[in-house]
Amino acid sequence: MSLIEVVVYLALFGVIFLLIIQFVIDTNKNNNFARHRNIIEKTSLFILRQLDLNVKPGIVLNEIESVFDSNQGKLVFSKDSVVYQYYIQNDRLFFNEGTNNSEMLDPNMKINAFLIEKVINNDQTVGLRITLELESISLDTVNKNVTTMYLIK
Repeated sequence: MSLIEVVVYLALFGVIFLLIIQFVIDTNKNNNFARHRNIIEKTSLFILRQLDLNVKPGIVLNEIESVFDSNQGKLVFSKDSVVYQYYIQNDRLFFNEGTNNSEMLDPNMKINAFLIEKVINNDQTVGLRITLELESISLDTVNKNVTTMYLIK
């Protein structure tokens, strides 16, 4: 083999090696994005299930303590003599049932908006429209908006 052939082979192997390294880096980046997307999906489903369990027709909405039409909303209601609260504190969503207080977000997530809007019919609140905006802490390109409605009367 001549020196020229060796240089050509080394250059060819170098290009192939760089392509393999780039493929591995891109694959890791895509896997990380997919993992954060999966976490945000699971978190949003968990929050919606929790709301579905508690926000039902027959609850007594506390319109004085609740905060409506704000991204930092607060939902306070009672059911069977137990007071329930959903509220945001330091970009985290909390649920309070009587004396039990629990955080509802994955540690890798934050909540940018918990918007609660009243649905009014004949000057009475008959439902709630709730909008959540979730975002990954480490990947700000991963976010999700969820809007749902509940009939309460």
